[in-house]
Amino acid sequence: MPRKTDSELNRRVGQRVKRARELAGITQAGLAEKAGLQPVSVSRLESGARAVSLANLSGIAQALGVPLGDLVDDARPQPGAELSAAEVELVVAYRALGSEQQELAKKLLTELSPGARTTR
Repeated sequence: MPRKTDSELNRRVGQRVKRARELAGITQAGLAEKAGLQPVSVSRLESGARAVSLANLSGIAQALGVPLGDLVDDARPQPGAELSAAEVELVVAYRALGSEQQELAKKLLTELSPGARTTR
């Protein structure tokens, strides 16, 4: 198997960080604050324009609540890979809601989806 170039690796890690961040429902600025980075660093990382140190990537993984391996290991499914773009959009919107609004959204979806189960 041919060795991946640094720029290809940077791009793939950036895509994985972006997907995990979107699923977590936080902005680049929010991730930067949680990980102790500058927002421009997160933007450049996600675009693949900047390499990231292992220490910073570990901080990003911790801030996102995902294992470090999910951000770097191509053998693992990309975070949220099983979700369609529309499902990711729903997850992000749901996570942006307050707890009362989330409860209302769950009730509405349960009503609209006969046979749907709720878990607690």
